[in-house]
Parts: sequence; C-alpha cells; structure tokens
Amino acid sequence: LRDQFLKLYEANDRLPLVVIGHSKGGLESLATVIWDLDLIKKGIVQDVITIQSPLRGNSLADEMVNPLLKCVECVASTFYEGPRSVRTINIRVLIEDSIAKLTKPQKKLLSSRVHYVISSKPRDQMSRILYQLSSMTDHENKEFDGFVMKKDMWIPGFGNVLMDLVADHVELLFESHWMIGEVPTEKSKKFTLDLLTRWSNLKNNGNSCRSRVSN
Repeated sequence: LRDQFLKLYEANDRLPLVVIGHSKGGLESLATVIWDLDLIKKGIVQDVITIQSPLRGNSLADEMVNPLLKCVECVASTFYEGPRSVRTINIRVLIEDSIAKLTKPQKKLLSSRVHYVISSKPRDQMSRILYQLSSMTDHENKEFDGFVMKKDMWIPGFGNVLMDLVADHVELLFESHWMIGEVPTEKSKKFTLDLLTRWSNLKNNGNSCRSRVSN
C-alpha cells in the first residue's frame, strides 16, 4: 500500500494525496501512515479519511470464525481475504499500540491528519442481506456492531469526526440493486465528492475542491 501511495504521488505531479479508506481499507491506510510517518512528514499523504472503519476492533469477525458459522467464513473468504485480520484484539494491537509508541509531537502531527466518517444505523434498517447475516450472530449483545460503525469504534482523542451520518455499511457505495451484478458508481462518486468538499472546507475554506475533483 505504501508503494501504491508513492506511485500515485509521482504520477500526479507530486501533489499531496488525500487517502480515503472504507471499512478494512481505512484500517490499512491508517496503519500504513503510522508505520511510515515520512509519508506525512514529506507531504506525500496530506490526510487519511476512514469511512466506517472498526479502529477498535470488530467483534463480528470473531464470531465469523466460530465453528458453528463455518459456512459464513467460507462465503466471506471467497470474496475477500481478511475477516480474521479485523478481529477485535488484533486491530487494537495494530492501531492503538502503534499510536501509543509515537512521541507527543508525532501523535499531534498524525492526529490532525486523521478524519473519521461514522454512522449508527438501527440494526433493523440495514440492507436485507446484511440484516440476514447479522441475525446469525450474537454481535448485537457484544462490544461492537459488525456492520455499522458505532461511535465507540473510533479512537477517542485521536483524529476528528468529519461526518456523522445514518447509513449502513454498503449503501454509501452501492445502489440497492448492486447484488444482481451491476455495480453503479454515481452514488459513490457523489458521496466521495461531498466528502472531499466537506474535508476541504474544514482544512482551507473550500479552496475550489469540488471543481478540482469534478475535473
């Protein structure tokens, strides 16, 4: 991931990158800049925005590897590698311990560059397939909701909340009919544009961000 950031930086006339990661992608993006702070210090990455990322762990992933849910684990692993890698204890070690090892100036530098998009949609209003899967687990009674980024999943005192909205884990990125084979991009484009506009307004009063992204 670090190498991809460097390639993008060089390919775009060395303009600083704003890295946006959804769910596990947000974890990986934040971990990358924590482990290589030169990305921030040298101006390669300007900010990291995490969208519904379980920075303090995801108890659902622990349940997905339960022997009783072996079928769920197989299905998930067919589409992407990683349910095990976002287990609660592993993510806390990955992110919080890494932050704890930073000096105060480093923490202050990085904290000002991290932004969270969080949400807490009611469980019974989730998209149909996610609600069905959630009914197979006990995660509602455990520490975190596995599909929707609850407020206690981001790291208090580190970074800032850029957006707090009501949305389930996929509806920000896909239209309702994405399961039938078509993955439309208009909703994703609009959300990303709105997100970057809000980020730009926070950082430097807009600075024609919307026009630049549109182009």
